[in-house]
Order: sequence, then structure tokens, then C-alpha cells
Amino acid sequence: MITFNALPPEVHVVQENLTTTRLVLPRRDTGKYRILGWCVFCVGIIIAIFMIFWMYPSIASGLKSTGISRWAGLVFGLTGLPGLAAGLGLIGGGIVILKNLSHAEIRISDGEMTVVERAGPLFYRRRISIASIGRLVVHLDFVRQSVNNRPAVRVGPQVAMIVAETKDLTPFWMVPLYPPELLKSLAASLAGALAIRVHDDGSGVGIPVVVHDYADDAPEVEAPVPKPGDTTITVIDRPDAFAVSVPPAGIWKGSKGLFLISLLWNGFMVVVGYFTLTKTDKGSLMSVLLFDVAFFAIGIGMLLGAVNMGRRRIMIAVVNGVLTSRVIGIFRTVERKVAVVDITSIGVGPSGMEVNNQPVMELQITHTGKGGKIGLLRERTDCEQQWVAYLLRQKLQKPQSGD
Repeated sequence: MITFNALPPEVHVVQENLTTTRLVLPRRDTGKYRILGWCVFCVGIIIAIFMIFWMYPSIASGLKSTGISRWAGLVFGLTGLPGLAAGLGLIGGGIVILKNLSHAEIRISDGEMTVVERAGPLFYRRRISIASIGRLVVHLDFVRQSVNNRPAVRVGPQVAMIVAETKDLTPFWMVPLYPPELLKSLAASLAGALAIRVHDDGSGVGIPVVVHDYADDAPEVEAPVPKPGDTTITVIDRPDAFAVSVPPAGIWKGSKGLFLISLLWNGFMVVVGYFTLTKTDKGSLMSVLLFDVAFFAIGIGMLLGAVNMGRRRIMIAVVNGVLTSRVIGIFRTVERKVAVVDITSIGVGPSGMEVNNQPVMELQITHTGKGGKIGLLRERTDCEQQWVAYLLRQKLQKPQSGD
């Protein structure tokens, strides 16, 4: 049985069995940010209505037809289901925010800690090995500290979260958007309870708790970012020069899933194009042809973009106070230069590109010159991006983005 000392009274303890304990945190009170719920709800309504009106003509036409035309209309109309599902999801998310229906749970069992985020009937579960936890960090004054120390999103002094940092410095975020005092007490109690875990060496070692307040102006020493073991990136570091060489990542790996999506898209359009062109009367043939060509163009664009991401080479060099980046793609070579004194920060952030609704991250070098930012290494893993960003920050003595 796990014992918790000085646990906040708002946290409810459920002893499921002799080895499993669940901590149920109270519902979140989003306060003035509940207004965001109306925004999310209204956007969901707009998307859902749009998708219904978009799907209805195709499905209705298919139901009135026979044979291949019937199935082509139904299949094409049903392609709007993901968009409709997204709209309904936003509606539900808005209701969750408005009604304060979200809360978090922590389950400890058999050397594993599971964090569950619940929003009404929906839930999201993440796990971490207790033996891998190096320390618990309570981050104050922001929403979340994302993976690999990406910049925090700040919203005010009344929210905080806990990050369980592993021994290899990988953050595992937990229970965001709760009051700071509640999480500081929870972290201390949780660290004491987890201290009885058994390590590989057979010893029980306590877990330190650190409180990181972003309102504190004292500088924090950046923890070293280890070199990824499977990386093919090479680094040349000399007193007079510094260079990073990034070979092609490969079409499958480097495209971050865009290559597969483009193949599926184009394959689907071949089937749809065949049925629509063969079953359409001559009066409507031109409009259907233009529609098919437009969607084929999107698929071809995605395919070429995926191939370019997988085949391009990147060079980053710092010589005589100038940082030069060169991206060699299948279509062209882009070279950009910026003086080191003009660089304001170096970090990793969203590139603006998404694959499967997930943002594609990139190395970002922010500067005061034209353009304001250089984005690189989209085709590389988060660990490689963080490692190169760390090396550049250390070499150029620049702050991390968001600091």
C-alpha cells in the first residue's frame, strides 16, 4: 500500500488494491479563460454546419442514382466525415471548457505511473516508468512545458503544471492548469511516495522537487542535451569555425508521414476521377474535370513536397561572425546569411506545417534582419533538432526561444 504525506485535501485517494493507488484531482476552474469555451464551441458549430452542407448534395445524389454512380456519390460524400467529426469534437471541447468538466488523475501501480486527462466522457492516458524519473519540476506561470524544453505558453500567474524529468532529461508533462499551491504540495507528496521505488541497483532513492517560477528573473543554467544515438548529423567544432552537416533523412522518414498521405490521396483521386468522369454527362463534364484536376494538383504538390523533404541536404556554418544556412533541395538551393550579433534566440518551434493535424517542428534561428527567422531541420526528429539548437546556443552564447 502506498502512503502519501501532506497530500492536498482537494486530491482524493482511491486505493484500488494493495499495489495500485489512484489520485483524483478536482475539476479545473478555468476562471476568466472560460470565454475560450465559447470561441471553441462557435468554431465547432461553423465547421459542423459547413461539412453537413458539403456532404449532403453528394450523398443525396448518390442515393438517387444506381450502380457505380450511387457508390461514387456516397463514397465522395462520406469523405467529409473527418471534418464533421472535428467540428463535433470542437463543440464538445467548448462545452468541457464552459462547464469545467476536465480533471486529471494519477495512477501508481507496479513500477509505473499513469497520468489520465479526462474531459467529460473522453480521456487521454500517458505512462512513464517510475524508475526512470530523475526529479519533479513544478513550472509556474504558464500552461505547459512541452517535450524537450520547448518554449512555454504563458497565460498568467494562477496556473501551473508538474513535469517529471527522466534521467535522460526528457520531460513528461503532468496535470497542467491547476493552482500553483495545490501542485507544489502534490509534487512534494508524490515525490515522497515514489521514493520507495526499487532501482536497478536495489536502493531506494528520493526524488528531488524543484519549483521553476517564470516570474523569477534569475537566469537558469541550461541542462546539456545529449547527442541522439542514431543520428547521422555530423558536427565540426573548431576555434575558428563551426559547422553542422545534415544528410538526406530519406523520403519515408524525412517526410514525417506526408509521403504516405500523398500516395493515399492520389490513389483515392484516381478512383474518384475515374468514376466521376465516366459517369458524368457531357454538360457537366468540364466542371467535374476542373474539380478533379484541382484535387489532383493538391496531391501532386504533397508528393513533390514529401520527396523534397526526404532528399534535401542542409549545411549550417558559423565563420567570422556570420551564420550561413544552405538548404539543397531537388528543385533549388536556398542560402541565407545572418550576422551572429543580430541573432536574438535559437530554439525549436512549430514550422506552420501540419501532418495528420500534428505540427511539424523545426529548428528556429530568430534574428533582427530581414525575414526575422530561419527555419531548418523539419525532416529531422525532435531530439536531433533540440541537440543542434543546444549546440548552436552554446557556441554562439544565445538564449533559447521563449526565454
